[in-house]
Amino acid sequence: MSTAFALIDLFSQGRAVERVLAGRRDEDKVAWLAQRGSLVPIETNDRATVAVYRFRSTVGLEAVFFLRQSRFVFMGDHCIAAPPSDSD
Repeated sequence: MSTAFALIDLFSQGRAVERVLAGRRDEDKVAWLAQRGSLVPIETNDRATVAVYRFRSTVGLEAVFFLRQSRFVFMGDHCIAAPPSDSD
């Protein structure tokens, strides 16, 4: 697998990132992102359930997300969203 991937905006590129990282453990996905921008864990009231992260790309675009069943789930002020599947 090529290591070259221009990660500009995790939110809009989420599905492509999922394809690149398919089959990897969640911990490996988090490590991969940390190598391509700034990744900071966010404290939540329910830490045992899900780990939430803020990712900032090298061009300054941010996304807040957690992983559920190895898929990205993005969080905004009043919404959550997952990248569409290939069949959507």
